[in-house]
Amino acid sequence: MAASAKKKNKKGKTISLTDFLTEDGGLVEEGAVSKSVSWANETDDLEDVSTTCPLTQLLEKEVEELLQKEQEKLQRQLDEP
Repeated sequence: MAASAKKKNKKGKTISLTDFLTEDGGLVEEGAVSKSVSWANETDDLEDVSTTCPLTQLLEKEVEELLQKEQEKLQRQLDEP
């Protein structure tokens, strides 16, 4: 009957995530820990970076060019005697 008895599952050793992620299982080198950075502060430098879809950018450029041509046309009509 001993053979039919349920065997207890053995659990592995618990280690910290840092130890798991290091190659040697030891302590993390000081250079590996990064300083937390605010997302808002990081994106302040991106004011000149466009997040608009390239197709939208193309359409906006074409509309701007058409408006400029129309303004020039109207200005010429006003300048005529």
